[in-house]
Amino acid sequence: MPIDRLSIAGPDKAVRPQELAELSDRYPFVERSILYGRPIKPLRRSPTLAWICEPTEISAERARSTGSPSRLLLRLCGAAVASLIRAQRNGLAKILPLLPNFQRTQPNVDYRKVEAALPTLPRVLRKLRPAPQFIVRLNGKAINAEVGETLRANGLDVALLYDASGGQGITPERWQAPKGDYCGYAGGLSLANIEAQIPLIREAAGSARVYLDLEAGARDAQDRFDMDAVKLLLEIVAPHIDA
Repeated sequence: MPIDRLSIAGPDKAVRPQELAELSDRYPFVERSILYGRPIKPLRRSPTLAWICEPTEISAERARSTGSPSRLLLRLCGAAVASLIRAQRNGLAKILPLLPNFQRTQPNVDYRKVEAALPTLPRVLRKLRPAPQFIVRLNGKAINAEVGETLRANGLDVALLYDASGGQGITPERWQAPKGDYCGYAGGLSLANIEAQIPLIREAAGSARVYLDLEAGARDAQDRFDMDAVKLLLEIVAPHIDA
């Protein structure tokens, strides 16, 4: 089972985008997962739009000079993801110009609340250009799995993220076997356990290619993005990266 990246969510305006870019240069497998659409609070995971512009500009410049952009993922949350699901482009107007700089998009949505929109969802997502890879988080709810299957059946590039804790940062007793040949695993991964959990994830994933995902594990006790912890995580994970 090859591991191709570590996706780390939640850098905010307290973090210098240039420092994150330097991490990407040193560890090309790191994916910076940026949250957009939550109410902005100081040091609470949601950067301003002005902050988001800077890492996307740095990545675009890197792509122009090296042919390879930094790995960036956009997590749409709150009002932004509601606008996406309901095809209300006005609610996305500010972030749409930046989408070409993100290789992947993860709509963080409770699909039970928008189940009626499922038949039109593939058409809505297909209108995003360039079409990124979409991530659907599987949290044990049947509707989430149905969304993933529907998007794939409609020809969209979809990666499933297995997170039985539903974003609560709880490590499962047993990692789930994947459906498909590429997926992500999340749930309580942190400095304290990631090295021990990687072999267990490899065993569960079999021959599938996977990525690792964490958010709470990159934050300190005051819920601040912890750059020192992130650097240590990357050092630990680096020997396990296969691509």
